Amino acid sequence: MNKYAIEKVFLNNYKHVINIMRITLFLLLFCTLFTHATNSFSQEMELTLHLKSVSIEEACKEIEKRSDYRFVFAGNINKIINKRVNVAVNAGNINEILSAILQKTDLSYQIVENQVAIFRKAESKNIKKIEGVISKETTQQSNQLIKGKVIDGETNE
Repeated sequence: MNKYAIEKVFLNNYKHVINIMRITLFLLLFCTLFTHATNSFSQEMELTLHLKSVSIEEACKEIEKRSDYRFVFAGNINKIINKRVNVAVNAGNINEILSAILQKTDLSYQIVENQVAIFRKAESKNIKKIEGVISKETTQQSNQLIKGKVIDGETNE
């Protein structure tokens, strides 16, 4: 037998095994990276917000536009959320922005998943009640199915 033919077969098998190991390692790393990718509402998401003389409600609407957060105003705070504020935050998380907006007011906030409940500090004893309302609203929003017909009253079209 030819000695070089045996070495050639051995080298081809060796290269084949190395290629299989490379592919396996790549797929293992690839899968490991994506096992940690989840759809979550991170409080570490950074927002830049520069607003001058806007109401608290308008500032909250601007945050809703730029992020996945939704605001719920609990209790009778209609007069307070119309108060004008100035906000200047560069690359701040949601906690920093809300602290800047709500400073010098008697309002506080609670973050539950992607919803932010704003309430009076005096009502902070009812946080569990607010969390229940938020989760109830979330459940109701996700389970509603609306069916029907829209008919013009004059022409019945």
